[in-house]
Amino acid sequence: MINVSRYFRISVTNRCNLNCVFCHREGNQSQDVGELTPSEVETACRAALSLGFQKVKLTGGEPTLHRNIYELIRRLSALKIPDLSMITNGTQLANQAELLWHAGLRRLNVTLNTLKQERFAAMQRTANQSVAQILEGIERAKQMGFHDIKINFVFAGPDSQTDLEELITYTKEQGLILVLLPVLEKQTSYSLEYLYQLTSQYGIEREEIITDTEGIRKRLIYLKSGARILLRVDELFQHHPYPFCFHCSDQMDCREGIYPIRLSAMGELIPCMASNKHRIAILPALRAGDVEQARAAFFKLDGRYRSNDTTAVHLS
Repeated sequence: MINVSRYFRISVTNRCNLNCVFCHREGNQSQDVGELTPSEVETACRAALSLGFQKVKLTGGEPTLHRNIYELIRRLSALKIPDLSMITNGTQLANQAELLWHAGLRRLNVTLNTLKQERFAAMQRTANQSVAQILEGIERAKQMGFHDIKINFVFAGPDSQTDLEELITYTKEQGLILVLLPVLEKQTSYSLEYLYQLTSQYGIEREEIITDTEGIRKRLIYLKSGARILLRVDELFQHHPYPFCFHCSDQMDCREGIYPIRLSAMGELIPCMASNKHRIAILPALRAGDVEQARAAFFKLDGRYRSNDTTAVHLS
């Protein structure tokens, strides 16, 4: 068993203006349009921080579509979360980057899987958004001062290779980091070793092994061209992050995302996307602003939180 998770992903809304063919919806299986209020998200983060969580990522749906995203970020920024970031499809950044910055956000992951408009429209199953507006949004975020911007790229097979090559060039020219991720479809699986060998075709100059707070190793790969690629080393199904994992029949489906505890826009704590089991509804606690009741849900997911509070962030 690895370290207890200190990474919290919060789906602030289920709404999205894209319809990506490979979207895993952060493990949310409800078709209802849920959205957490700023105060509900703040209560969840206060509970997590009091248990020693260090990293919070806002997700969706598309978080920039949240009705009160700026107030939400202002509240979380005031909590002094050690690592607060947001993952976005980038379609709203051109208009929102400045407002997000002034609200207190400093780090972004932007999902972008092609630079070709035709392929982008096919992947999203809609032609209502454009690659050009995403690129404009990334440029605006850079101008505002957002640092360590990462581009999330999902490798979905041989058809993705040209997109990968073009995004390697783009991120190098823009000074960004390309995060290389395998597609999560059960019928299609590309190992991390396969992706590493694919990356090596572009000429590796050097690499660093980064180990995060949950014991997950990642390669920060520097290509000879000057591009930087981030790629996990460990296949996640080989680990057992929660006590109940040892008796789980769905371990081979875990792959991506079993470590962060997720909070859905419907108010469910989700420890693993491979199963409906072990999910805990905490929306009543969040609506009541009850931090202690929210903490109790974390304890129920993993009792190690109860005895491992020494790194907690103490909030006034």
